[in-house]
Amino acid sequence: MRLLIIAFLLLTQQPSKPVDLQKGEQHAETKNQDQSQVVPISKSAGNTNTESQTRRSEKTDQYDPRTDSLYRWYMRATIIGVIVALIGIGAIYHQTKVTARAAVATERSVKLQENTQRQWVDLRDWRAYRIKPDQPVEIEFKITNPTILPLTIHGAVITVDGKPIDEELPIMLLTPNDPVPHSIGMSLNPEQNALYERNSLHFEVDCAIMFADSHNIHWIQEIGIRLLCGRSGNPIIAVRKHKLYESGVPGERGSRDVELPK
Repeated sequence: MRLLIIAFLLLTQQPSKPVDLQKGEQHAETKNQDQSQVVPISKSAGNTNTESQTRRSEKTDQYDPRTDSLYRWYMRATIIGVIVALIGIGAIYHQTKVTARAAVATERSVKLQENTQRQWVDLRDWRAYRIKPDQPVEIEFKITNPTILPLTIHGAVITVDGKPIDEELPIMLLTPNDPVPHSIGMSLNPEQNALYERNSLHFEVDCAIMFADSHNIHWIQEIGIRLLCGRSGNPIIAVRKHKLYESGVPGERGSRDVELPK
């Protein structure tokens, strides 16, 4: 009878789980509870981030530079800087033009001053005469300084009809309005003699006068004369050439041609 009661009790009583299994089940339940609690928290954090980004984008969309005083001052300073730069460029351009005009005016003034102080010589008072019928014809002229300052004659090269005349001109000081006479003798052949008797004899006279002006600048002056003469003694002259060259060394032509005053 006892055995039957014990068997009945064992069958009706639920089997108890091991302690380890119970602990594992309890840990799993606790983990599930934690996860169920964390999930809502993460969702709420995500919602918070989304809301903050939305607020920031709304703030960004709401920015208006017209209401930003710092931005407006920056734009004003930029515009003023550009205007000042343009004014400076215009001033530099104007100053350049003024400087160029001043340089041109200075150059003209220097040239005008040079022209007022330019020195040259003139060959004046031409004569062609014969003392005796069988003697050469004397061609005479005067070397004149028409300027207001003295100059120094270094020499002269004279040709008649292309033939050089071997007559040296001495070095001398030529003062203003104090002419120096000079003459050359020309022997005539029978044909020239006949032309001379008919007042129809002509010569091509070329003179190269070398001198130094009052500033000790050396010059060569070339003068070409066509001379018609005869027994009357009053020749007719025509100027064929009149040029003035600056020379670094006496007797050597320089590179600058100078226009003589008229």
